[in-house]
Amino acid sequence: MVRGRWLPPQSCTCIGASHLRNNSECQDASDSRTFLSLDNYPVSTMVVADGHGGKPYFLSQKGSAIACTTTFTLIEQYISTHIIKTKPNLMLEHTWFSTDLPKQIHLQWLVKIEDHWRKYHANAGDFDPKVYGTTLGIVLMTPFWWGHTGIGDWDLTISSNNGSISLLSEEKDPSAPGEATFSLCHTFGYKFFANRTKIYSLLKPKESFSIALSTDGIRKSCSTDKDFLLLSSFLSKANTSFLDVENTVDLPNTLKKITTEGCGDDVSVAVATWSLEKLGLEALTLKCYFIIKKKVFQYLSKLIRYS
Repeated sequence: MVRGRWLPPQSCTCIGASHLRNNSECQDASDSRTFLSLDNYPVSTMVVADGHGGKPYFLSQKGSAIACTTTFTLIEQYISTHIIKTKPNLMLEHTWFSTDLPKQIHLQWLVKIEDHWRKYHANAGDFDPKVYGTTLGIVLMTPFWWGHTGIGDWDLTISSNNGSISLLSEEKDPSAPGEATFSLCHTFGYKFFANRTKIYSLLKPKESFSIALSTDGIRKSCSTDKDFLLLSSFLSKANTSFLDVENTVDLPNTLKKITTEGCGDDVSVAVATWSLEKLGLEALTLKCYFIIKKKVFQYLSKLIRYS
C-alpha cells in the first residue's frame, strides 16, 4: 500500500531580464492543478511551456499559454471519469500518457490557436501554426504512480532525501530541421512525446523525493550541469516550505535573480514532493499553533518596545 502522499505542487514563471530591457512579452507559461478521480483520489498535474519567441514565432506567448490550459482540460476530463486503481496497469497508463493524451493535446492546441488567429489576426494572412510554436513539459502525479511526458527542451530533475540529485529527463539532440528544439507547431508534433514519456510506480517507495520541472532558461543560466542540478534541488524545496517555515524558498524572487544574473531568458519551474512522512491532523494543528504563537510573540514584542 501507499505509505506517503504528494504535497501540493507549486509553479512560477518570471519574465526574462532581456525581455524586460527589450520591452518584449514573456513567452513562458507554467501552472499546477489538482483534480479528483472518479473514486475521489487527488491527482495533481504541473506543466511548463516555453514559446520560441522571435519574429517567426510572434504569437508564441499565446501558444505556450494555450498549451498549458489545453493540457489541464484534457487531463481533468480523463481523471474525473476514471478510477485510480491501487494496483494500476502501468502499461495501459503509459499508452495513454505517451500516445493518446499527446494526440489529443496536439489536436486541441491546433484547433484553439487557429481559432485565436481567425479571431484576432485574420487580416494578417493565412493561418500558420508556426507563429504559435512552443515546447511543453508535463508531470502527472497520482497516489499510486507518477510520470512525465512532453515535447521540447524542458528538463526534469529529482532530489532524494539521501542527498542524491539526478536529471530524469532532457531533450536529446533534436533532429527537427531548422529548429533548436522539437515543437508543438510541427505537423506531427504528438509523435515526439513518446521519447520523453516515463511512468514510475509508487507502490513500494523507499524514500521521500522532490522533483523540479523547468524550461530551458533555468539550465542556460547555469555554468555547468552540476550547478543546474544543485539549483533545481534548491528550487524544489519551495514545495516543502510550509513544513519548514524557517527555510522558505521564495520562487518569484529566486527566478528573478536567476534570469537577471543568468542568461536573461524567461524562466519557469514547477515543483512537487512525494513525502513518506505523514503529516496528521495533530501534527498540523501543533505546527499551526507554534507558527501563530511566534507571530503573536513578535507582535507583542513590538508593542512593548514602542510603549
